[in-house]
Amino acid sequence: MKNRKVIVTAFLLVAVMLLGVGYAAVSDTLNFSGDATISGDQAQHEFDVDVRITAVSEDMADWKEYNSAGPEIDIADDLTVDIMGSGDNEQDVVDFQIFSLSDAGQSQVIWFKVRNDSAHDATLYGSEITENGTHDYFEAVYEIYTADGSATTTVLPAAGEVLVKLTITVKGTPTELYQGNFSFVITAEASQS
Repeated sequence: MKNRKVIVTAFLLVAVMLLGVGYAAVSDTLNFSGDATISGDQAQHEFDVDVRITAVSEDMADWKEYNSAGPEIDIADDLTVDIMGSGDNEQDVVDFQIFSLSDAGQSQVIWFKVRNDSAHDATLYGSEITENGTHDYFEAVYEIYTADGSATTTVLPAAGEVLVKLTITVKGTPTELYQGNFSFVITAEASQS
């Protein structure tokens, strides 16, 4: 009986070893290789498309959304705004026309929503407002606010919004027809994270 147990045990050990050798002999090697390319042009394109002006308002209560079918937005009888641009810069250009100002001290406020659909926060910095003209009848100021308008900011959050407030004020009463032409630039620079 003892011999029989030894023989059965030996047989089982040999069977397990043969089974292990059989499985060990069958194998496959998986090879991985490849390249990763990043393009500054592609990153710029994506960011340009993701950051844009989406709406405009006179009072932060009645927002008029951008519509590509008709970029001119009538805010009031005396204020129109065009949100324009093309290609990567669609919705990156604003042209406004104010017809209501006539006396010293009068102001027109225009609010703009700026949206960032990218995955990166952006730092905002702007240029001074320039007025093309020979008279000094207007003062123009802009400020950048958080999405709720409660505080000024220089950060446009990823998947978020900021508000740009533009105020044009008459400084003096002209004796003849005068048209001021204003321009400024706000740059959004993606954070490197």
